[in-house]
Amino acid sequence: GNKYGLTGRMRVAKEGLNCTLTGSHDGVRNWCAALRTFDGGRSKIDQVTGEKITEFAKTEFKLTDDLPPKQRFPKLHAFEVVEIVNYGLAGSRAPEIAKYGGTHLEPEDYNKKMCEKDT
Repeated sequence: GNKYGLTGRMRVAKEGLNCTLTGSHDGVRNWCAALRTFDGGRSKIDQVTGEKITEFAKTEFKLTDDLPPKQRFPKLHAFEVVEIVNYGLAGSRAPEIAKYGGTHLEPEDYNKKMCEKDT
């Protein structure tokens, strides 16, 4: 994050990341691009295409542009958590994400949802 001039909060758990980051238009997008290529030494090769697959290659980001500077976070905090969202279901008590995951929204649908009353 510091390399790209980002500030905000990065929750890091076994199942992934949950980040709320602020920074310049280019800084945020460059960080997103770098994350998509990060393999942590565990990349795989797609047996059909022969392309390298990274853990975050298909990550979708929800971006908001033109945030006033006063609304940006003052510094970057990255911290490890047992669960991305704390439900008290860490480890073996955690339900299968594929079976019990939430509804996926495309970025445009997410933005529309965020504009709805009581969202």
